[in-house]
Amino acid sequence: MEATENETGHRKYYSSGQPFRSKKCNFDRFIPYRPNLDINTSHTKLLSPVKHSQKEPGQYKDKQKVYYNKLLSGAFDSEEPRILPTIQRNDSGYSSPTTPLHSPFFDSTMDKVFGSPECKEDRRRVVTSPSCIMDMPCLRNDFYTNVLDWGSTNQIAVALQHITYIWNADTKRCIQIEVKSGDVDNYYVSSLSWNPGGKLVGIADNSGEVMICDPEQAKIIQQTPLKSNAPIGVMRWTQNGIFCGNRNGSIVLLDPRTPNMVVAEFLGHKREVCGLEIADGTNYMASGGDEGIVYIWELRTIKCYREINAHSACSKALSWCPWRKSVIATGGGSSDGYIKLWHVHTGEKMAEIYTKSQICSLLWSEHYRELASGHGSMKADDNDIILWRMNRFEFSPLARLSQHLGRPLHMSLSPDKTTVASAGADEALCLWQCFPAQRRNGRDGRDSSPLALGRSIR
Repeated sequence: MEATENETGHRKYYSSGQPFRSKKCNFDRFIPYRPNLDINTSHTKLLSPVKHSQKEPGQYKDKQKVYYNKLLSGAFDSEEPRILPTIQRNDSGYSSPTTPLHSPFFDSTMDKVFGSPECKEDRRRVVTSPSCIMDMPCLRNDFYTNVLDWGSTNQIAVALQHITYIWNADTKRCIQIEVKSGDVDNYYVSSLSWNPGGKLVGIADNSGEVMICDPEQAKIIQQTPLKSNAPIGVMRWTQNGIFCGNRNGSIVLLDPRTPNMVVAEFLGHKREVCGLEIADGTNYMASGGDEGIVYIWELRTIKCYREINAHSACSKALSWCPWRKSVIATGGGSSDGYIKLWHVHTGEKMAEIYTKSQICSLLWSEHYRELASGHGSMKADDNDIILWRMNRFEFSPLARLSQHLGRPLHMSLSPDKTTVASAGADEALCLWQCFPAQRRNGRDGRDSSPLALGRSIR
């Protein structure tokens, strides 16, 4: 062992020619070494305004990366702030008590994950004149009927008194189905609906009878009278069967495969049922009555899931949001005039707008995230269809479609979701190309989500 003496007089010992190495103290890398910290310079930088290029870290400048990070946080349910946040971002979900967040119904994490992509913020040009106008003589001016439907095979069915007309939008061929002959003075078709395949059409009349017709053969292949004998004002044909709402306030479920067709009955409305809508991909159905109440039904249990006191007048216009299944739009009658958005799982109202007119019908566009509403008024110039931009579920008027001189009682959307058909009390049927198809980098906007199944590797 050898010994040496350093400049301070301390002796260090070596063994085999190798010195003893003193242990180095490793500090935590997150705690700065304060003797080397310039307090004045740090304080000045903290109080200096942040440059525009430094407001957001590099990983948050790319919109695709921002959307991807939102998807990750939603998928792993990580809504809590990070332990060491480096910067407060505009798109984050954090806020101080003095700056509250938006309504939680607007910012559902899982809806952002599984919802449709954001649409462009720029205002688009909307064609405000119809592409086609057809004369519809004897179209019944009755708010409590639903006599227009556009099937999945691109055929439009419309009822004029006791005759139902089927117009093929591709071939321009028109056929008619006469469901009753003889004395038809007090007889009329009150509602109709295509089946999901678009091959058969269901027709109901004011005597409470339901008929299933084959347009190719132009004849009735099955029919059954309901016990109530009350006018059937609304009909919806889904995979679960045919739902019929009548004037007595009951909703009857029919199954064409059974002999008498009637399989279930929904009871709740005290007055006439005039609106029915089934949410696609769910087991929920909404019904609107003349008393202004909207019922949400659970189809599996055939029980009322929620009762919403929506309007002070008839709530005929109903439409489920296609990109957020828990939201439904409802419209009130002439003495109400409101369009309202509801969260069905909580029953809370998300938004509303007063229109000073009767709301006859409502339709959503998923691609554009817009809402079309048909308005009835005593003034001939105010019977219009209005398009609302619905970003973050806030009503923003986009365009007014003016052609009808009478209230547009019925509206239906084409199978490709681009064209709206409207039938009014002025005995005219108009086709509006208000949602034109757009190509985005060779794929539909619905496939832009990283979770889209069409982009999965197989």
